[in-house]
Amino acid sequence: MHELIRVTRRGGWIEIVDTSWTPLYGGPATQQLFYWARIAGMVHEINLQLSAWIGSIFLDSGLGNVTAPKLQLPMGRGGGRIGSMVAANAVAVAEAIQPWVVGYNIATSDAYFSALEGVRSEVMEGTCAYPIFIGYGQRN
Repeated sequence: MHELIRVTRRGGWIEIVDTSWTPLYGGPATQQLFYWARIAGMVHEINLQLSAWIGSIFLDSGLGNVTAPKLQLPMGRGGGRIGSMVAANAVAVAEAIQPWVVGYNIATSDAYFSALEGVRSEVMEGTCAYPIFIGYGQRN
């Protein structure tokens, strides 16, 4: 954030759009799998939910006129074409992080596979949503 502020002219604006790794309103498999993902991120000191505090980060950095709306993208077939694409992305992420989670002994391969099967169903057929966090702030 400090580097963004440094390279922004006075009166200029900074905008960040990010998402949390955990879908909202997910079922038990979705909650479990993305919990494991957050633990795997912590192994590398990566906070996968930092975007939820984007407004506070902007304010703490001294930016003015801060706005931090939170949106939700629908996931799954109920959200139409976009919802299906967002769900497919969430499943692809869940598949891609399996080596981390299993490799760090956070979950067994069998437990991960079982949760992944549940995630596929929950995000495609359920009422999950993907949180989007947006932050706008003006350099003083």
